[in-house]
Amino acid sequence: SIDKNARKFLAQLQSHPLLSQSARELKILSNLVDQLERDQPNPTNDCVEVFNRLICNSPVDKSFALLALFRLAVSVRSVAKSFLDSEFESIFGLHRFCSED
Repeated sequence: SIDKNARKFLAQLQSHPLLSQSARELKILSNLVDQLERDQPNPTNDCVEVFNRLICNSPVDKSFALLALFRLAVSVRSVAKSFLDSEFESIFGLHRFCSED
């Protein structure tokens, strides 16, 4: 289920090199997971910014849990809509830019 997987991926992210020193960003992602568990997702712009920063700066070997949690978040329609209504498209633009080698 989404809630169990989201909690598992969040636990793995707690040791992520770009996130382990940021209690604020961990709290933002924890709030998202709590919302997913309650089936009441309401991501904030801060949440989008955390995903944006981490996705763009994570070493490949540390990205699985991050991308998995991101995918769970956007697979929920209301979360996906909230992300798309904010700055979410910039993540895909950056991804396309970074993969053009």
